[in-house]
Amino acid sequence: MLLRPGDVLEGSLETYTIAATISRGSYGCAFRARTADGSWRVIKQFEPSEELSPAEEEYQRRCFEREADILTRYRHPLMVHGDELLRRNQDIFLVMEHIQGQTLRQVFDQSRLAHGAPFGLATAIGIGRQLCEVIGWLHGLPGQIIYRDLKPANIMWDAVAQRLKLIDFGTARFNATAQQATQGLGTEGYAPPELYGSRMDLSPATDVYTIGAVLYELVTGTAPPSRATPSDFRGYEEQLPVAFRHAVLRALQQDPALRFATAAALGQAIGAIDPTAAERPPLQVQPRNQHPLMACYCPRCGREPATDAAIYCGHDGEMYHVALLQIVPRHRPATSAYLDRAELTIGRNDPDHDYYPELDLSTADAARHVSRRHATLRRSGLEYELQVHASTNPTRLDGRLVEPATRHVVGPGTRFELADLVATLVLKPVLDPTPEEAS
Repeated sequence: MLLRPGDVLEGSLETYTIAATISRGSYGCAFRARTADGSWRVIKQFEPSEELSPAEEEYQRRCFEREADILTRYRHPLMVHGDELLRRNQDIFLVMEHIQGQTLRQVFDQSRLAHGAPFGLATAIGIGRQLCEVIGWLHGLPGQIIYRDLKPANIMWDAVAQRLKLIDFGTARFNATAQQATQGLGTEGYAPPELYGSRMDLSPATDVYTIGAVLYELVTGTAPPSRATPSDFRGYEEQLPVAFRHAVLRALQQDPALRFATAAALGQAIGAIDPTAAERPPLQVQPRNQHPLMACYCPRCGREPATDAAIYCGHDGEMYHVALLQIVPRHRPATSAYLDRAELTIGRNDPDHDYYPELDLSTADAARHVSRRHATLRRSGLEYELQVHASTNPTRLDGRLVEPATRHVVGPGTRFELADLVATLVLKPVLDPTPEEAS
């Protein structure tokens, strides 16, 4: 059964609360999920189409598991990384890094719509250098990984790290030089001719072709013709140096032996054309705040963001932070709840008395030790105050027992003990750090 928003998936590294569905495909679904500390992850669930034959379903399962193996085993700044592969009965889940940005397909189409032209030379060279770097790195791994299906839709632009990241490794495979692929996988316009046969000899030159196809589209606005090396650059010849055109056309040769032998060689060729071209292409993509705006504020002045595009406070330039209560129940996985109101009553639902607090701890409090109206948490500017209500169930702050009907100033890091539950007030930046920064 597919996950739904609100579902909780317990992993070996984190507990994930499903927030929204991102996409659906023949393999299943991708979801945006929140960890207990408020960080974002993407979870892919394998749930193949019912229209697939048993053999096709088994093939897709192997592709899914191979992608998980690659992403959890290897790390590179220019590819998405995987955290863990989870198996729950017949279901398989791949937990991955959440990239805050857009696909190169989306960025390119929006740029063409806004400017009426494809990317300029410097932008294309910057993108090409990054693609050659990560593809060449994959080719140099033990077993040699051939990506096979490079295209703008499988390339993300990370708006936080300001660089590209490869995603969707479902068609990538190991040991390409020692084996023949038996199923053609690629995308029309980007796939080299060797991917169209029933049995194909794959090599690094296969990916060199796909890099050339992406570069060709970025500077002309159209993918190259299938199974034919293009004869021109669709009227953009005067804007492109001869050396760049020769490099792209060499990468797009139908005979693999006539292409660059490695992605590194292609990267050196296009990099030498304009050494001043930015290594990080200046793509105009703004990250978005995925958290509820009412739970976010500036940690210096207390102002709240007006839109999800507001990442930094316009008053003092500080990044907005999001406030959460991280909850650790006894014998249950940790979860978190947004502090998205200036005043929240903490307790548990009581339908018999028609009582529903703003922050309901019922699901975390199976023993029902938390009182219906246990406490109230208020925020005024940068300060929080916890008011403990009359209750037979104890409340402790940082290990100190507090009396009912009292008020206490609390802040980020304060440890709450509400009967059997332990909770911590968390204040974190609205944008997660990149995996490299986090490590």
